[in-house]
Amino acid sequence: LERFLNDKYDLIITRDSNAINSGHFFIRNNQWSRDFLMNVYSLADFRKLLENQAFILELNKPEAKSHTKIFAQRVFNSYIMPNCPTCNYQKGDFI
Repeated sequence: LERFLNDKYDLIITRDSNAINSGHFFIRNNQWSRDFLMNVYSLADFRKLLENQAFILELNKPEAKSHTKIFAQRVFNSYIMPNCPTCNYQKGDFI
């Protein structure tokens, strides 16, 4: 797992076919991260706004950019999807 980590970033997450995937991420235990997750939680009304959408809203804030590293999808979020060469699992992919 350490190959994905970087001391420069508090949140490390991957892209998905429609933006990011909030189901796979690494997050540092610090005040910025706790605030980030509380903001996501406060936005996520699971009947109207899903957590992935709340993540995207928070990640679009200018202050999030310096805290966040977003990897290409296949780094740790690959799966089988027809006609999607950037997301399709290939032997050796982590997830």
